[in-house]
Amino acid sequence: MGDLKNSFACHRFPLLVNDYSQLLGTPLQSHGWHLTGGVMTRGNQKLSFNFAYVAGSATVTAMAQLLKNDWAQEGIQVSLQQLPLNTLFGELSQATPQKWDMGYWGAGWTYQLDYYPTGGNLFASGAGENNGGYQSATMD
Repeated sequence: MGDLKNSFACHRFPLLVNDYSQLLGTPLQSHGWHLTGGVMTRGNQKLSFNFAYVAGSATVTAMAQLLKNDWAQEGIQVSLQQLPLNTLFGELSQATPQKWDMGYWGAGWTYQLDYYPTGGNLFASGAGENNGGYQSATMD
């Protein structure tokens, strides 16, 4: 793949780097966050969260590990948790947002060719596919 730091992409798009240390804290430090033991911390609060993802897919597992490693370079501590699909759907619902931080079920959303891509089914308050519970009177 070559040296990313010296690639055309990094000269053209300087935020695409493989050394995140130069990006650390720019907005966070101005709000009282500091890197302590490899984790961004403010007072007793660590910048950390749990990431639950579907078990059984080597691709999803590799992606989750890659995200965890990338976030760690930015000072974000992530705990990974593999769950069977039915458990993932059962535990990560908008009815219990206090029980989970982030979840990934191994797929994404697509729009069929004959649908206008407004995002209404995904993001409208109370929409059937709005499993995350997003609400915005402005966007509705």
